[in-house]
Amino acid sequence: MPVVLHDQRGGGVDTVVLAGPDGKASCQVAGDDSGKVTWLAGSTTTAPVTHAPGAADITIDDMGSSSGSKTGTVSDISGRTGAAIASLRIRLADGREIVATTSNGWFYAWWPGESLAITLVGDDATGRMIASAIP
Repeated sequence: MPVVLHDQRGGGVDTVVLAGPDGKASCQVAGDDSGKVTWLAGSTTTAPVTHAPGAADITIDDMGSSSGSKTGTVSDISGRTGAAIASLRIRLADGREIVATTSNGWFYAWWPGESLAITLVGDDATGRMIASAIP
């Protein structure tokens, strides 16, 4: 499967999302200043990957939370974005707003804690809101 998205956030955490017509996989690792890399999480699915959504649409594939890794409890969300969506903001129940990594019609984001995503907002290249979704 080809890499469709690479997300790099705080704490040296890198997530790679791979997808093909017959499935999707992700791998999350953390690196430290010494160059040591530690595996944090991974997932695979053999369900057919959804077709790209309409130009101004957002679809959610996965979301959840996990605990016990180096990063403590984290929540994440991933899915697809239409071609007109240049950036995706995720509003959380605790008031925070997270900007997702978007690439090749895919999005992914993670954040510390268990706060739920309550709204996803897609903006076009000018910063104008053109789409929203409620998980």
